[in-house]
Amino acid sequence: MPSTVTIVAGQRTASFDFTAGSSEVMGVAVNATAQAGALVATPAIVDVQLAHGTLMFSEYLEGSSNNKALELYNGTAAEVDLTQCEVQLYSNGASSPSATLALTGDLQPGSTFVLCNTSASAGILAVCNLRNSSVVNFNGDDSVALVCGGNNVDVIGQIGTDPGAEWVANGVSTLNKTLRRKCSVVSGDPDGSNAFDPSAEWDTQAQDTIDGLGSRNCN
Repeated sequence: MPSTVTIVAGQRTASFDFTAGSSEVMGVAVNATAQAGALVATPAIVDVQLAHGTLMFSEYLEGSSNNKALELYNGTAAEVDLTQCEVQLYSNGASSPSATLALTGDLQPGSTFVLCNTSASAGILAVCNLRNSSVVNFNGDDSVALVCGGNNVDVIGQIGTDPGAEWVANGVSTLNKTLRRKCSVVSGDPDGSNAFDPSAEWDTQAQDTIDGLGSRNCN
């Protein structure tokens, strides 16, 4: 990379090449001064660290029959020990867990972990990391919570509240739909007591949509 870049009178832009190092993301900071009718810029490579999120639910599949699945995504910068976490089901407005599923293994940064119903379709089972028929047996009016170290990390629904058949807002429903977390969302919603608006953080897909299950595509 050149030590200086000069933009002479009449020009609006100038270009130069640089080689990024091993940092996660590289950027260029430019300090420019006017000298003798020209703009002289001094570029310098700087590290640009991406903002990291949390472990969270990234996909929710409330499909036909036993086609139920939950996708977890590790949005942190470090490996997550899933043995410190569990998923809790709160059925029909229950205020305490109706069923609990302890998780297993480690989850690398940027990776997903799929929980599915034991009797789900072959397409779901093909990308499933952990099969279960008690917690992963929710309907549109149930709440599910991701709990790590005894603390809520993410909650879908409103614990202790039965919404009827579904939580629904602005055309986004928890009933008979696949929901995918918006790419703008990088952290879970740990407050399970507040009102739940699925349209705030989720995009809706048709029932039994599974083509994105097992990966979070936000590039």
